[in-house]
Amino acid sequence: MSSVALIIAAQLALLGPQAHVFVFLAQTNVSDRIVHLGDIADLTSVPKPLKESAAHLEIVRLGYNQDRIDLRVEDLDRRVFALMPGLKSWMPVASKASVEVRFTRGASAASSASEKMDCLRVLAPSVRGAFPKDADFAAAPCPKVVDHALAYDPRVGVVSAVHDLSLGDIVSGVDRSTLSVLSPGQPVYLETIIGHVKIQRLVRAIQPEKPGRDFFAVAQDGAVVTAPALGDVR
Repeated sequence: MSSVALIIAAQLALLGPQAHVFVFLAQTNVSDRIVHLGDIADLTSVPKPLKESAAHLEIVRLGYNQDRIDLRVEDLDRRVFALMPGLKSWMPVASKASVEVRFTRGASAASSASEKMDCLRVLAPSVRGAFPKDADFAAAPCPKVVDHALAYDPRVGVVSAVHDLSLGDIVSGVDRSTLSVLSPGQPVYLETIIGHVKIQRLVRAIQPEKPGRDFFAVAQDGAVVTAPALGDVR
């Protein structure tokens, strides 16, 4: 990184924590064995003076016969910080999630890799930054693919929309286990059974969540409660 970039990075770092951090993609294809940060992350939130330098950071080199690699987000955080400390304010929180990187050899290999990916049709529009739910998609063939339409957000453990998604769009490379079953603000009935007594309480989800994990919700009286998210949440 040039001395000018270093100075800019130092000045921006003094601004303190930012409201928006960049996110690592859940999956991505590369045609070069040198993988850069711009290949595996959506850097939209990074200020323009830093974005170009950040995008060209060399993260890892794939071996000659290596066609894929899983990069752990916590390792990526350490690598990015070591290469460019000025990005600290925009770096996501370290997590156990990973980024799947696939090497494609030209157009024919890219087409073959695309056919192996799960493709989904958008059933409900989403705006950039929203957390689409599993119910918002249906399985579909892969004619026209919207690349990197969803990116893993380690802050909440699910994917969010990198850009606006319209009804009927086709997205690819989506691991459905990273889609949420709850959206922020969604009304949910919590059911508690005590002996033979069943009690239902209306709450609203505070954050998106995946099945089987506890989520936070706020009740009508303002109380914050936690409960496990189930696969059939409505």
